[in-house]
Amino acid sequence: MELQSATRKRLERLEGKPIETMPAGGKHGYIANEILTQIRNFVKARNLGFVFTAETGVYLERNPDTVRGADVTFISREKIKSVNEIEAGFLTVVPDLVVEVVSQPSKMNEALEKVETWKRAGIGEIWLVDVA
Repeated sequence: MELQSATRKRLERLEGKPIETMPAGGKHGYIANEILTQIRNFVKARNLGFVFTAETGVYLERNPDTVRGADVTFISREKIKSVNEIEAGFLTVVPDLVVEVVSQPSKMNEALEKVETWKRAGIGEIWLVDVA
């Protein structure tokens, strides 16, 4: 049924436990895309590394696994030298930058918890963009 696939939940993993997340809404997706486009253009023009689109999974811990995805993720060329080094599955390289967009006030606490997970993983730059 089309409606079911349109509202299907995604899963992340926190300390081995699955976490359900809903797909982004229109405003969220638009703002995240605008941010991604600006970062991608800047990074590509300077050959700085790789920008990943919304919710690309990143292993932050193993055994038990924590896999999270950000609205935008950047990994420098120092960490990944070429496209051939990018894994087909979840990324295992800690990003240099992650961007989380919050488009609903009710999602702020969830976003702040996610930011704490990113911090514990050692990500150097975390942007929390509040457009609610």
